[in-house]
Amino acid sequence: MNKNILFFFLVLLHLGNSLLAQTTPLKKGTHPLFADQVRIRNMPSLKGKVVTTLPMGTLVEVLEQTTVSLALDSVEEYWYKVRSGKTEGYIWGGLIADYYMEGDFDSNGTKETFMILNVTQYMNANEADNYWKFRMIRNGKLIHELKENTYYDIQQVWDMEILNWTQFSPSLRLFSVSYEFNGEVGGSEIKYLCFRNDILQEYFTYTSGAGEGGYACYQAMIFPNEEKGENNKILFEEKCAQVSDCEDTLCDWSYNNWTLIWDGKNFVAE
Repeated sequence: MNKNILFFFLVLLHLGNSLLAQTTPLKKGTHPLFADQVRIRNMPSLKGKVVTTLPMGTLVEVLEQTTVSLALDSVEEYWYKVRSGKTEGYIWGGLIADYYMEGDFDSNGTKETFMILNVTQYMNANEADNYWKFRMIRNGKLIHELKENTYYDIQQVWDMEILNWTQFSPSLRLFSVSYEFNGEVGGSEIKYLCFRNDILQEYFTYTSGAGEGGYACYQAMIFPNEEKGENNKILFEEKCAQVSDCEDTLCDWSYNNWTLIWDGKNFVAE
């Protein structure tokens, strides 16, 4: 992992009985195409006639999920009926982004599209690879991408936002992805990323309520403009406990604090 990236998480591994698992969640509404030269077919099958071919980032309207699935590279996904302009047809779900956000991510005056594909790939009955694919595109062309293991079952991305953090000097422009996940102790995370010089980079992740085996941790982030905040620093306060041993909601919490310093280019641990 890049030394300039602080990624905090507690491992929560979710394995199923099937050797294959589909990307999640169910796609509804309007979504961009995650791949380039995607073929729309007249039936939900690779044997279907190609109606048209669309470039990466094209927005399609998802009309319905079919009952037909296809396994490619150990990932099983349903075919979806979609509409693009006046054209209707079918696309394999693994080629359709789960989430996306449009905006000027690098303040250069040009709009980009950030896309997420959430995948669980089963290698065998006892081994799974849970990961996200992040892609940043501009004018239909892939600029940069990241693949990141998640180690748990992402249930829903509920917010994405571009952030101008003027409380830091020099100021920085990040964007956040907020999501929920399942587990013995479920929780939520906010992932903070940056797109600069055509490079997509993760800076750090804020976690709340993560754990396994009855163990849970909760975090708080304190920014420079908040009470107890310090210039050009983010303060992290964390408490953890074996919640399965708590009596009458009273837990024996352990506490841990650390600090990230903004040096003008990256966040580094103090």
